[in-house]
Amino acid sequence: ASTGGGGGSGSGGGAATLAAAALTARDFSALATLCSEAELEGAAAAPSPAAPNAYAPLRAAHVLAYLLAGDVSNARFVLRRAPQAARESDADLRAAWELGVAMEGGDTVCAQRILASHGWSASMKPLAEAVAEALRERTLALIGQAYTTIALGKCVEALGLPEADCAERCTAAGWRVDGASGSVHVERRAAPSDHAVGIESLKSLSEYVVSLR
Repeated sequence: ASTGGGGGSGSGGGAATLAAAALTARDFSALATLCSEAELEGAAAAPSPAAPNAYAPLRAAHVLAYLLAGDVSNARFVLRRAPQAARESDADLRAAWELGVAMEGGDTVCAQRILASHGWSASMKPLAEAVAEALRERTLALIGQAYTTIALGKCVEALGLPEADCAERCTAAGWRVDGASGSVHVERRAAPSDHAVGIESLKSLSEYVVSLR
């Protein structure tokens, strides 16, 4: 499993050390950038992508940092650059790969299941929890755009929360939870003020609606 340490053979440890420190401090705001710099430093220092370097233990964190920001495209590129041996030996990286596939396909339910069920290493767990929470916020926003009424059970699956916690989040969003019928009456959120909604937003919305059917 991945660890947060920036150690390892080879050079290129400057950015890797900073990235590992940010991971330990749970400061994820610049983690993706630091990991990208560490990857470049490692590539410059190592004779091949499979050679040990200070970036290697940060691959899973790199992927999760991009997924935290909702940047599935860059997360996918990091995964594709990872040596096959790393994908096979690093349990966190394998889980991050599965998570990226689920998020790219708009399968929020599967994504939350992966985040909750995988035994993330100690250094990765806080980052994985942050990804789960960010995904919940984005999912709530999509529900607010796509539904007027939705089954509470569907919300439970989509948010990856126990029913009581899910009902509390829905209520906090200004929605009415009907315990008798097991439904949530959604207060539709206003459309963006821009002239048009971005194509990626529309794609995410349509994929999300399909995933809950």
